[in-house]
Amino acid sequence: ADGARHNSGGANRMDKRAQAAQHLSSAVQSQASGRHKEALAQFSAAAELFHDLGDIASYGRALNGVGASYKDMEDNPHARHYLEQALVFRRKAADARGEAITLLTLGPVYLHLGLSEEALRVLETAREVVSRFNDRPLLGQVMFNLAQVTEAQGHTAEAYQHLMTAGQLATHFAEQFKCANEAAKLCIVLGRIGEAERRVETLLGAARQLGNPALESFCYHELGIIHRI
Repeated sequence: ADGARHNSGGANRMDKRAQAAQHLSSAVQSQASGRHKEALAQFSAAAELFHDLGDIASYGRALNGVGASYKDMEDNPHARHYLEQALVFRRKAADARGEAITLLTLGPVYLHLGLSEEALRVLETAREVVSRFNDRPLLGQVMFNLAQVTEAQGHTAEAYQHLMTAGQLATHFAEQFKCANEAAKLCIVLGRIGEAERRVETLLGAARQLGNPALESFCYHELGIIHRI
């Protein structure tokens, strides 16, 4: 009888772990599809199950998902609460990449809450953490967020340099385009109108090569703004 109860307990844990993994997988898909409320519910369900299982690494990941979902819904106070909790558990689990992702997500949340120094602190820490395991795309995201914070603090030239670094580290065209476009905008602020024009014309050429009419239209719109300056 004791053996049967033991086997039953083990089966229950396996069932609970399978359920948690399914919730987590569904949450990631919902998040990627922009279904933020669904993602929030699924991440929350996964977090509860991983907490019961004592799996602190997965619990930290699920909490990060909860916080990121609140961020996506522009509920920054709740986002901060859950992301700060996630950070604690990701550090307990010695999950360096997870820690960096949570710090990366926290930066914009602090910025939107008016805490630019806190935003700068967590992103600088994220940069330090990522440097330990050399993930170039992730470091590129950190540098992009650092650019946003330094720009908000009025350090336009520094923000521009961060964007340049982010663009060099980016591996996907969408990320490269985003960095180059933001850099062109900062060129205007810095009075480098000619450079801004050249950057947008380069983006226009890339959009034409890709056969992307929406991006072409966007570039023409940006060039129109520059030509009116």
